[in-house]
Amino acid sequence: MAKNGFVYIVTNKSRSILCTGVAGDLVKRIHELKSGSEPGVAASIRAAELVYFETAGNMRSAVAREKHIRADSRRNKLDLVDAMNPEWRDLSDDISRLLK
Repeated sequence: MAKNGFVYIVTNKSRSILCTGVAGDLVKRIHELKSGSEPGVAASIRAAELVYFETAGNMRSAVAREKHIRADSRRNKLDLVDAMNPEWRDLSDDISRLLK
């Protein structure tokens, strides 16, 4: 059975950086980013606010979608966030509820 994948965008407090990523367990990954327990770009810039995510049917699809978003312009990433989360709230507190 294929595992679902998630594509996400996190940002820093000033919203000057948008970091795109992919995860099989979004709740766990966001916890790792917030706690700084996992190394990587998002952890190094203290990108701790989840502002966008989408579900993919499987990890292969999630990785392909993440590559597409990452290659896109900043303006298009901003538009993605605005469409899903116009107030740019940190969705990490609601993530368990949103995934149900």
